[in-house]
Amino acid sequence: MDERFSGFGAFILYTITAGMMLFILAPLLLVMAVSVSDSYFVTFPPQGFTLKWYAKVLQDRDFLEAMRLSILLALGTTAGSLLFGVPAAFALVRGRFFGLAAIKGFLLSPLIFPALVTGLALLQVLTKLGSQDARLNLLIGHVVVTSPYVIRTRRHQPSAGG
Repeated sequence: MDERFSGFGAFILYTITAGMMLFILAPLLLVMAVSVSDSYFVTFPPQGFTLKWYAKVLQDRDFLEAMRLSILLALGTTAGSLLFGVPAAFALVRGRFFGLAAIKGFLLSPLIFPALVTGLALLQVLTKLGSQDARLNLLIGHVVVTSPYVIRTRRHQPSAGG
């Protein structure tokens, strides 16, 4: 480990980091603890232990359909972002053509704007184009928002000094 992260300063840094992580994870841990309680109402500390709520939700047809859609959307988004982002990244890094900076700015612009603004703008564009397929619109929106992360990802080249 680098010598900058040793001694009393490192202890303070690690203590603050651990506290922040606990603060961020506390609500999730609380929900997880309450979810295995056998009580019909939220009580803390949880009383008893059961997985019946998980069995019940996995028997709900609407939940299973929503989960199926989410999984298919995630797989489609991953595939679409990679199919669009990887060639775009190669073109931006290796290409030397007019308008390179403008194209790069356009492709990375979803990183600058809040996702809500990007989503509303995309909704207006897709509505003007007459797109009625909600699932396709969701996929396009997710690919637009996630592609810049693929385009921007690159291998870090260590400097000559270390």
